[in-house]
Amino acid sequence: MSLMLTLSTTLSAQDDAPFIPDRPGALNSPDILPKYRLQLETGAFYEYSGLEEEAIRTWALNISTLHFGITDYAELRLDAAWLDMAIDGSHYRGLANLGFGIKAKVVDGYRFLPAIGLMANVYVPDKREDSLMPDEWGGLVGLLFQNPLTSWLSLGYEADLLWQDNSKPTFFWGIGLTAQATKRLGFIVDQFNYKFPGVTECKLGVAVTWLLARRIQIDAYTDFDLKYPKDYIQVGVGLSWQITK
Repeated sequence: MSLMLTLSTTLSAQDDAPFIPDRPGALNSPDILPKYRLQLETGAFYEYSGLEEEAIRTWALNISTLHFGITDYAELRLDAAWLDMAIDGSHYRGLANLGFGIKAKVVDGYRFLPAIGLMANVYVPDKREDSLMPDEWGGLVGLLFQNPLTSWLSLGYEADLLWQDNSKPTFFWGIGLTAQATKRLGFIVDQFNYKFPGVTECKLGVAVTWLLARRIQIDAYTDFDLKYPKDYIQVGVGLSWQITK
């Protein structure tokens, strides 16, 4: 009887756990998927970038993250995307951003203290000439923070280091507000930055989310470059679905 009561209490607590997908904002939440839950976050986008020497147009036909809760404080993650890129009249299609990793909650937030999470990913290489994946193994380490400001508004901030192809690391940092206007309607505003060797890109993202069901959310978003707004835009849509209960 005691075992059944404990199991029932655990399942009930998991059912009450908030549904907080990482997409569509640029930042990741320190929240962790409940134990043994499986969640898919997937979407598509179009991106135009004139920030490089050659203009690049990218269609992401599928960009997905699969989450699986392994403990009360950690989840496994699998990332993958299928891209179609046009550069100077040439087309490149294929798998990209294939990686796996873990996200763990380090500290629960309390009053003015933020919740803190740690994320680590490994990116798989592919040495073929026509591949959109890196030639060498890559990785990412990130610190994730979140402060609830009110019952419907929260402040998130994040800092990451990303390595690819044995180059100098790219530094990512950003800050964003998430507002739950109603039980179904939410808004996200992010300001985020990429510091590559010799150049820094500053972007602004705006997103809207709609809760279709208790564990199913759809979204739409757009990102702009703050320094060169005419030379960069990304627009996308997506779906987040917690598959298991």
